Amino acid sequence: MRAKGDERLAGIMRDRKSDIESIFKDVKINEMRFLGVLAEEADVCYTAQAQSFVTEAGVDKKQINISAATALRGKFVVFHLYAPFDGNTSVSKLLDQHKKNVAAFFAANPT
Repeated sequence: MRAKGDERLAGIMRDRKSDIESIFKDVKINEMRFLGVLAEEADVCYTAQAQSFVTEAGVDKKQINISAATALRGKFVVFHLYAPFDGNTSVSKLLDQHKKNVAAFFAANPT
């Protein structure tokens, strides 16, 4: 996953005040762009994707997907969190939320 990631994401995550809007500059309508690895923990790898699309009402929308790849009881699991892009803090807020989601998932499914 890391080899396919966009190097730009590392700088964005280091400098949370960066203009994250720039990640959407090259994302075409109805395209999902893999941004890279956000964080790694002992059993989980978090990645991000950006998507731009137009609603049926003709409104341009942007969303972020944070994915958590892990293994549970010998099975590979990918857990996704999708949310509207909401400015410069969207990625870090979603990553924090998804880490809580994954912790709750592991707590509900002990090995």
